[in-house]
Amino acid sequence: MDSLAEDKIFVGWDALTALETFLQEEVPQNAKIILLTDHTVKQHCLGKLFGSNQRLHDARIYEIPEGESAKTFHQAYDLCRHLLSDGIEKDTLLINLGGGVVCDLGGFVASIYKRGLGFIHIPTTLLAQVDAAIGGKTAVNLDTYKNQIGTFAKPAGVFVYPLFLNSLNERQIRAGFAEIIKIALIADQALWHLIRQYDFPALKTISFEGLLWSRMIRDSIGKKLEIVRQDPFEKHYRKGLNFGHTVGHAVETYSLQHDRDPLLHGEAVAAGMICETYLSWKHNLISQPERDEVIGYLSGMFDHYPIAGETHDEMLKIMQADKKNKGGKICFVLLDGMGRFQTDVSFDPKIIFESLSYYNSLQA
Repeated sequence: MDSLAEDKIFVGWDALTALETFLQEEVPQNAKIILLTDHTVKQHCLGKLFGSNQRLHDARIYEIPEGESAKTFHQAYDLCRHLLSDGIEKDTLLINLGGGVVCDLGGFVASIYKRGLGFIHIPTTLLAQVDAAIGGKTAVNLDTYKNQIGTFAKPAGVFVYPLFLNSLNERQIRAGFAEIIKIALIADQALWHLIRQYDFPALKTISFEGLLWSRMIRDSIGKKLEIVRQDPFEKHYRKGLNFGHTVGHAVETYSLQHDRDPLLHGEAVAAGMICETYLSWKHNLISQPERDEVIGYLSGMFDHYPIAGETHDEMLKIMQADKKNKGGKICFVLLDGMGRFQTDVSFDPKIIFESLSYYNSLQA
């Protein structure tokens, strides 16, 4: 088992054994345990979790609706009301078992209820394992604007069990892989060279029990933690983790507002990374061959989402609400060569529109 012990993050096939040890040694026997999850995760993952740990059999289970629509302040308020009515006190441990929505929402509730419950993450999606569960950020959305209400709150432990990924469909795996690509592009050239060897059909055939997925997950977590340790409260350097997210959150928000089947977070971030790679080239930070290498890989990995000219004003308005903005300017994270980045770069709206038009021109 890989262990990032400094942050109590356990990655690998023995992660559930590490969880059992954690509950025995660090959670008092008389303390209550509550578990937050959704219906699908409850069906596919709860049995495996309970089968490996008798301590969890008495846990009280809270089930939330599935999907981004559950990541709201109203849902957090309802959960806090349930905790209060059930007599939950500060010595309770909250376990977040699920994907990014469960980890973000559960961490947020734990950070505000009675000024703080102890909590841990057991992420069950690829996106949550390499991103949402790592780094100590929590958030809920404000209407359809992403992550506008949140806190910094570090979990007492994160237990990453790759075999939970067997419960995911192809679309969810592909969306989570976008965050691995992001980390590789901003911070890990070796990881970028590794993943470029595989298209998605090839990755899909490789077992989650194998070393490749374990290495990619571990390396992504490790690189993210290196960045977070330098800037835990996202004053400057940690903003690099938002590469692809300025445009990506706008695309995701637009899709949530207009589409019957909205984009997943990673799908929107992939579109954002294409636009922001284009802006990196426009800003003379990467060469045209580097631009084409990155955009060619992303375009081949993810389906195209049309963002034609009539949508651009609406997307710009969404970007103007982005939490990274400074001085009334929309701020971007750009690639500064491969494996490096710059933060807080702003552009005239016409250049932003140019990047959106470029992306849209890639449609076959």
